[in-house]
Amino acid sequence: MKLFVWRDVLTDYSSGLAVALAEDVTQARGMLTATGDFRNPSDLAKDPEEHPVDEPFVAYVHGGG
Repeated sequence: MKLFVWRDVLTDYSSGLAVALAEDVTQARGMLTATGDFRNPSDLAKDPEEHPVDEPFVAYVHGGG
């Protein structure tokens, strides 16, 4: 399993962050697409960061305003 991270997605007033824990990027994209929130196909078209679940990982997004 890997943690897939897409940054700068679901942009409105500021950019969002999407993550999925999945076997591969195809499964991760499918899981995120199934939520119904990804109306812009280009959001998930870019290559995500990939992090094996056996290594420490941290991510954060600053709020806008």
